[in-house]
Amino acid sequence: GTGICSIVLAQDARVVFCTDYNDKDILENCEQNAKRNSHFSGVDRPHAAEDGGDVVRVRCLDWAEKICLDDKTSLPFGWLASDRSALERVNLLIASDVIYDDKITDIFF
Repeated sequence: GTGICSIVLAQDARVVFCTDYNDKDILENCEQNAKRNSHFSGVDRPHAAEDGGDVVRVRCLDWAEKICLDDKTSLPFGWLASDRSALERVNLLIASDVIYDDKITDIFF
């Protein structure tokens, strides 16, 4: 089920950021699952978002760190400056499976 929330949300959302901590294997699995299941959400066209990007975007996210937007990111699954417009219009945040560690849970409060 890695990325399942993002895959389901992509049915109605313009852009979905599917995030996880900096674990390349998990992030790659999220990306593969989003691509394999894109036909369920009707977003199987390669660049369906308004800004020309993919609807489901897999990105690395550490809740304890500030997001760094960079057009020339050398990090796999790094945040791009082009993500900025989508981030500025975010109106819903859904977090799943994020309270398994006390350090992470404390960040939310």
